[in-house]
Amino acid sequence: MDVVNATAFSVASVSETCPATPLEQVVIPAPTPLLQSSIEIPASAPAASVASSSTLPTETPPQAVSPATMLTPDPEEIYLHDPLLPHSIVPNEEKRFATGDEAYDFYCYYASKAGFSVRITKTRDSVLELSCKKQGKWEFYKPGQDRVREKMSMRCACKAFVKVKWNKKKDYWFFERIRMEHNHPLHPSPTQTQFMHAHKNKDPVMMEFVDQLYRANVNHNSTVNVLSEIHGGRQNLPFTEMDLKNRRAAGARAERENDIPKLLEFFKEMKAQNEYFYHEVQVDDKNVIKNVFWSHASQRAEYVDFGDVITFNTTYRTNMYNMPLAMFVGSNHQLQNVVFGQALLQDERADTFEWLFKAFQTCMFGRDPRLILTDQDSSMAAAIPRVFKKTKHRLCRWHMLKKYRDELRKLYDDHDGLKIKLLTVINHPLTIAEFEAAWRELENEYGIKDNEAIKGLWKYRDMWVAAYFKHLYCGRMTSTQRSESVNKMVKDRGFMDHMTCMSKFARKMLEVIQHTNHTSAGETHWSQAENIRATLQPFDKHLNRVYTRAVYKKYRDDYMASTAFRIDADPEREDTYLVTHTNESKSYAWLQHSFRVYANVGAGKYTCECRTWEHTGLFCRHLLKAFTYLQITNIPSDYILKRYTRDARSVPMWDKHDIVTIGPNCSTEQWRTSKLLNLAMVAVRACRKSSVGFEIGCEKLIALTELASTIPNDIGP
Repeated sequence: MDVVNATAFSVASVSETCPATPLEQVVIPAPTPLLQSSIEIPASAPAASVASSSTLPTETPPQAVSPATMLTPDPEEIYLHDPLLPHSIVPNEEKRFATGDEAYDFYCYYASKAGFSVRITKTRDSVLELSCKKQGKWEFYKPGQDRVREKMSMRCACKAFVKVKWNKKKDYWFFERIRMEHNHPLHPSPTQTQFMHAHKNKDPVMMEFVDQLYRANVNHNSTVNVLSEIHGGRQNLPFTEMDLKNRRAAGARAERENDIPKLLEFFKEMKAQNEYFYHEVQVDDKNVIKNVFWSHASQRAEYVDFGDVITFNTTYRTNMYNMPLAMFVGSNHQLQNVVFGQALLQDERADTFEWLFKAFQTCMFGRDPRLILTDQDSSMAAAIPRVFKKTKHRLCRWHMLKKYRDELRKLYDDHDGLKIKLLTVINHPLTIAEFEAAWRELENEYGIKDNEAIKGLWKYRDMWVAAYFKHLYCGRMTSTQRSESVNKMVKDRGFMDHMTCMSKFARKMLEVIQHTNHTSAGETHWSQAENIRATLQPFDKHLNRVYTRAVYKKYRDDYMASTAFRIDADPEREDTYLVTHTNESKSYAWLQHSFRVYANVGAGKYTCECRTWEHTGLFCRHLLKAFTYLQITNIPSDYILKRYTRDARSVPMWDKHDIVTIGPNCSTEQWRTSKLLNLAMVAVRACRKSSVGFEIGCEKLIALTELASTIPNDIGP
């Protein structure tokens, strides 16, 4: 029984036994038998007392407003500033100013302390009138016009104003007329004055700092937190959070203006920084840019050392023009992704790719990659052999699986265990015959032979399944994780989005490159330390000395996995061994496959039929098992690729630095800014500890600024 029904019943019961009261005039629904039997009411009880006793206790309501609050404000009431305001900041006729701007600043400062905003109502060569922001009245409906926009107004015909006049004879400005009375309350609190337009202190230096935060992808809330920390709390900010949002939006609009000239200007800046910066632009018959390719000096240097195998794709459209982003990506000696060059394309036609590949070829000194991995695109497939004559072309495993991602996901949902088994068939080092047999077995087991995704993957199997091109060196670039990480680097790190213009995109890509170079430099530094050994085998000490930290870690993991294999001499062949996993597989017979390893210690020749070394340049677990079994002391240098060693990087014939930070005689603005900021922060920490230090610091900094502004500029590039 709810409270409303219970109350209705109590009043209805009373009306049957009590004299006529106003309560009987209320229409009340008839009670149910259950309600009548559940409450007993004395016949002699008064109606009011019965009603109150049968309901829940009444709580004291929240405090109401006073009657005076409901009265219409007196339009004749006068409001003045706080009488405790210092007399020196209050306008009077004796004040003298050198300029009209100085008088305006004085009155605005007074208004901020009094608690009202200021507007300029009249300005002439010799007269300046300043009034309260609430001066005048807002006309919601203009004569003969419909109201177009819902817009609030705070105008209430306030008469407070000052008239500033210029004394031509004595050359000074003064307050000729002053009216201090307002017809509205004043709000001198900083939490209110920050919303008044005249008092928003948008200091140019602070606004430049805000712009730097936004350019660095610091989000709005984090930017406000930083500024609040500087000003001692959000309530002390000299502007509103909406002002910051508006500034960010205005900056974004400004970035999109004259985008192409800004992009070309950026290329010009990079060329001035390093002459080995390369860019090429293709225009149409109307001289409008169609395609653009660029590569920084550091990217070209990386290609010299690690450009043997590259991946190329155009799957990302992270810019406001929805133009495909093309990236040439490789792997360095620390197993990290490196971007060799990037392009924004108008379309994905064969002639467009042909132009791009020629630009890339010219940029990289005519040196073609040994292998290029792409997504499944007929235009790419047609353009590659036209330009890269000796380059092998294969499809990227990640892109093939991504192409059928939705169909495969449905198959995985419908068939338990299919995903693990399918990926095992794809990734396991099988021969061509073994792969095809395992694939057919999988199709028959799950009845998926006629599925479009399975048919599509099977049709192009010789272009993306490693079993068909183990003899080709791919340098671990066929790994799906590598392409996925490139995707994350571009999209998930927030370097760019669908609203990024071309000029900003180019600058953001430079940040991506700098981030990659920084990570690589850190890995190079830590690779100087000796790695934790995987074993005390003599060949392990050798590999520990030459491999980078990342490559040695990969080797160490494979060595640990090799301990799960057993090795037996092949009775049919000399210097040949059979390496088999000790865990029996109950799923597929081919998982128990024995790999034949040829090892001639005297001749220094080692091969495995899985051909992992030929395919990646790294030792397979079967060879490592043979090395341990045969107690190999030293691995021939032919089996250690330079690209995986600590000395993989050659010394280029040009400066690899994309941006000159120091320059001759400390001539760059970036270096000077960094140095001055450090000195300024030291001065701030010292001066803020005492009032005397604060006064001295302000005085010296103002004097220094005035002095420096008179010195001619000599900023470098």
